[in-house]
Amino acid sequence: MRDSRAAARIVDVSDVRFRVGTIKIGVGITLAVCSVGIAYAIATWNHANRSLIVVLLALAWLSAWVIALMDAEKIVRSRWREPFFFLWSALDVAIVGALEAADGGARSPTVLIYVLPLAFAALSYPLPSVVAISLLDVITYVAVSAAADPPGFTYIAFVAASLACAAGLCVAQARNHHAQRAELGRVSRTDPLTEALNRRGFEERLDAALAEAHRERTPLALLLLDLDNFKLVNDTRGHAAGDELLCWVVATVRATLRPVDALGRLGGDEFAVVLPGANRAEALEVAERVERTLAPRVQATIGLAAFPADGSEREELHRHADNDLYGAKHERAIARESAPREVAQPANRADVTAYARAIAKQLGLEGDELSRVLTAAEELEAHLAAAVQQKRIA
Repeated sequence: MRDSRAAARIVDVSDVRFRVGTIKIGVGITLAVCSVGIAYAIATWNHANRSLIVVLLALAWLSAWVIALMDAEKIVRSRWREPFFFLWSALDVAIVGALEAADGGARSPTVLIYVLPLAFAALSYPLPSVVAISLLDVITYVAVSAAADPPGFTYIAFVAASLACAAGLCVAQARNHHAQRAELGRVSRTDPLTEALNRRGFEERLDAALAEAHRERTPLALLLLDLDNFKLVNDTRGHAAGDELLCWVVATVRATLRPVDALGRLGGDEFAVVLPGANRAEALEVAERVERTLAPRVQATIGLAAFPADGSEREELHRHADNDLYGAKHERAIARESAPREVAQPANRADVTAYARAIAKQLGLEGDELSRVLTAAEELEAHLAAAVQQKRIA
């Protein structure tokens, strides 16, 4: 449950820009319709209620200007975004209903304006809002038309049915847009090979988790994970084997995490994990568990950063975890160098011919060329064995 809330708070920059653009479109259309409506009222000034119609259109025109002067991006990023948009459209429907009533009812050309709130809602509103605006639009038309000198049931029913069809089209289009945006969002945030989050998706998830940690004053940890000697897998066993190993790593690490945690592939053999609500000690336990779980197939080095001790922003945490990771790699390198060589070298000697054969296979060597490579590898093994023997005698 908590994971879904965190995911919902992720800010999609492209979606923000799109919704900001729809505000500008809505303001522009409102100003244009109001201007045309005022011109219509002036042209038919000898009819009833022209002053009232001008006042209503002037109020709508003024409200559009007020919205134009507001910070559109702040509105879109706010938790009140959807209520704001819904109230804006509901106000437009109410004004259209008032215009229809003032202009004589169902036979007024102002009923055509009922289509515009439907179209605007279908442009960017979430599906529930589109359904709500559609119902409000049709109900308002029927109620006003029936109350203000109705032209007859058949006329009202036909126009209402036409509006309902337009509303159905808008709802269907909104559903299609929602599914398409969701799929595009998933693809743009997912690594195609491993199906972990890609760098963009992970950074958005980390930003969302950090925002919640700031707001709720809860801890958070970031793990950076690097596979040791992964290039050797690609070089000796081929890229298909490397890809399979990466997919196995993602599946294995996911099995050690909670549903609230997020795993991302930052590139190559580099991965990251965000642990919302985890302090340093808990994050260390997770890191040790991940290393243990991966150990049967690959050795991993992990760097850790904890919020807020190691930083309060994404870049600070990433930098600290990166430094921690390379510090751990350096310590391992020193440990290997200081280990007794007579323990390490026999394994190295045994690997020389195997590595030489694998590399020759990747290069497509055959016949005499392959024989020469294997002979050279065997000679190198012999030299290594002699060197070890000499050191033991000394």
